[in-house]
Amino acid sequence: MKYKKIRGVIFDLDGTLLDTLADMQCTVNSVLLKYDYPPHSISKYKEFIGNGIENTLLAALPNNYKEDFYTLLEETKRSYLENLNKNTTVYDGIYDILDHLIHSEMRLGIVTNKLHKYATKCVEVFFNRYNLLTLGAGKIFSIKPNPEGTKYIASELGVDPDHCLFVGDSGVDMQTAKRAGMISAGVLWGFREKKELENTGADFIFSTTIELNEFFKNNI
Repeated sequence: MKYKKIRGVIFDLDGTLLDTLADMQCTVNSVLLKYDYPPHSISKYKEFIGNGIENTLLAALPNNYKEDFYTLLEETKRSYLENLNKNTTVYDGIYDILDHLIHSEMRLGIVTNKLHKYATKCVEVFFNRYNLLTLGAGKIFSIKPNPEGTKYIASELGVDPDHCLFVGDSGVDMQTAKRAGMISAGVLWGFREKKELENTGADFIFSTTIELNEFFKNNI
């Protein structure tokens, strides 16, 4: 299939640019343990994360949970704010990718299911030297795979959706790209497996940041 020239790139955040898994595990497990619920391993949080903090908490709670969920959710949000960026790291090679895209005058954005106020704090800490237009959950639009937030960011960047590449690590990201009319690129260094990306129609799949950067060098 022939794709249109890429003029803008929109990234997912968690599992794509940042490894935030340890902070999420620490946050939710601390709340679970406080209420005598069993904690989970880092591998389980790879399955839980990606659809917003509310769904992560729901997945982590036992099936017989009968307390006030929204009270627990607010406590989890407060705990996450305390743990935010304590163990988070930028994936190796991401800065190289962003440097190349900026040098190529590419228009860049982020759309994430992380709450907007947390997302912007992460971007300020790790990507303050880049102009990354960022939209997180709860700001204006419903979370991914609803495409409206992603189309909004493309519009703000001044790029038609079919000239945008959406880069993410999950099936939700690939579905979002398709619904927004964008080219989809799945990455394997994040939280999901290749099969999920294939099953949700990824146009491209990259195993490493080096592969993705080579793609950009050859296509931009």
